[in-house]
Amino acid sequence: MVNNIIKLEFLKPGSPYQNGFVERFNRSYREEVLD
Repeated sequence: MVNNIIKLEFLKPGSPYQNGFVERFNRSYREEVLD
């Protein structure tokens, strides 16, 4: 049996330097859908 180590990392909202792909999507969604 193989044990896998899973590490959870919590990111601050609005922090593009931590997760650029998701923050870019959020920005595009806000601009195109919510405005």
